[in-house]
Amino acid sequence: MREEKPNSPTEGTPAVLTETELSERWKMSIRTLQFWRYRKTGPKYIKIHGRAVRYPMDAILAYEAEAGIEPLDALKGNGCHQHLGTDRPQRSVIESSV
Repeated sequence: MREEKPNSPTEGTPAVLTETELSERWKMSIRTLQFWRYRKTGPKYIKIHGRAVRYPMDAILAYEAEAGIEPLDALKGNGCHQHLGTDRPQRSVIESSV
């Protein structure tokens, strides 16, 4: 079972997501997340034993806020969140909000 932070706004949500779970959350390909890691863009991540990639929930929420993605809609999975399904990094979204 995954570790959860009690009494947090994401209660009931895992403290970390795999790249598969994050790709499903954002409706994008795993390859896009891999490309972002290669380019050192996208949300912060950690590697476990040098291979397994995990995205901490606080880093995901921070990235969603910075990129203008509605975090509550993304958590509900109701399809109302901003679609990020491209194979190119979304750097222009972040750069334009700075």
